[in-house]
Amino acid sequence: MTPEQKQILENSGYSMILDRPGDKWIGLTRFMFTWAVIGGPLRDAATGYSDRWCYKSYSEAFTALVTWAANGFEGEPIGWIANKSAGAKFEHPWEETA
Repeated sequence: MTPEQKQILENSGYSMILDRPGDKWIGLTRFMFTWAVIGGPLRDAATGYSDRWCYKSYSEAFTALVTWAANGFEGEPIGWIANKSAGAKFEHPWEETA
């Protein structure tokens, strides 16, 4: 990741921005009701993301990102409540209905 790409991401509100294998980036951002581990291809850094895993709190998202990075970004981050990645299904609703 170039310093310019990282600056674009920081200016877009992302934090904890890391390089990810495959010429991708990953970081954290806040949404209205959740925090997210979020990222995508570096070539799209200025226009958006393709991967998004939602968490109830900053600490949960931070821990998931740090753990995933320590494991070499194998698979996906753990503990998410919703997977909003491109083509993914919403698999973990906050509340189950009876």
